Amino acid sequence: MIYIGAGNIYSPLGKSLSENWENLLAGKTAIRPYSSLKPEDPPLYLSRFEEKGNFYTRIFDCIDTTLLSLVGQEPDWSKTVLIFSSTKADIEQLESRNIEQSLLDYTCTKLQEKYPAKTAITVSNACISGITALLLAHDLIKTGQYENALVVAADNCSTFVSEGFKSFYAIASDFCKPYDTNRQGINLGEGVASAFVSSDRNIFTNTPTALLGGASANDANHISGPSRTGEGLFRATKRALEYAGKSPEQIDYISAHGTATRYNDDMESMAIDRLNLNEVPVNSLKGYFGHTLGAAGLIETLVTIEQMNTNLILGTKGLENPGTVKPINVFPDTIEKHLNTVLKSGSGFGGCNAAIVLEKLK
Repeated sequence: MIYIGAGNIYSPLGKSLSENWENLLAGKTAIRPYSSLKPEDPPLYLSRFEEKGNFYTRIFDCIDTTLLSLVGQEPDWSKTVLIFSSTKADIEQLESRNIEQSLLDYTCTKLQEKYPAKTAITVSNACISGITALLLAHDLIKTGQYENALVVAADNCSTFVSEGFKSFYAIASDFCKPYDTNRQGINLGEGVASAFVSSDRNIFTNTPTALLGGASANDANHISGPSRTGEGLFRATKRALEYAGKSPEQIDYISAHGTATRYNDDMESMAIDRLNLNEVPVNSLKGYFGHTLGAAGLIETLVTIEQMNTNLILGTKGLENPGTVKPINVFPDTIEKHLNTVLKSGSGFGGCNAAIVLEKLK
């Protein structure tokens, strides 16, 4: 069995997993209005760190805290793979014309210098990067190539990113409203997450969670628009369930993507409907963190594990009037529910979709 544990989150909502979780339970959001690049444009609603230029400080702090939750607080690096997932890495370097330092592999190399894993791999697969990194970690360990994986996810919400999304007309003019009838678009965010994945349960000081595996699929629909039928997400989720040996009836909760764009949320509802998961509780965390791009999958997976550990499902912040093309079980307020087996899914540009299955250990 493959285990995931020792996770940590460093976000504008908190500088540790416990601080983030405390603020989530309090219903707080890190999203704030910020001035646009052009003064005449309306403000952008973003989740951003108040201080800029500390990309590596945040990542190192996040990883160091993760390692403190391991027995011995240091893995056998000769048996460990480091997987860095991101869409754009330290993209803010472009503003200073530091082209090389903005590259994904530059960041991956810097991480391996500090954390000397046997191998370091970069995963950049749009907004499913964090989930894809966990899938890769699972498969590399399952096939016996490594015993452990240190999975890291990070993205910046730079001017380059926010202005780029504005060109897609996908930005909300206020706080985002996932799965709501009146949703307008996304709030971008930034953050860091790290987690340890291992075949050795005893390496964790706290009880880990079983990572049963998953799958990815591409609907090949459009460079930025999702399939109108949810085909890619349907296939990824169906295969994830089959790989994990679980039926739809065994899923207690779905941590979905929920970007609050018209097409994404409708597409997800179609995939959920096709899988006969309509009655399963669903939520989106974008109203708390914003859309943290390549970091979203790992950040939301770690929050999902916290929900499993406490048998609580956070409400979808911003939701007032559910309104997707197919009905799903989404709600605005936190509820209690015993959570044993859950599904984490995501979708992204280029038609990519992914899903993993997590299970509570007894």
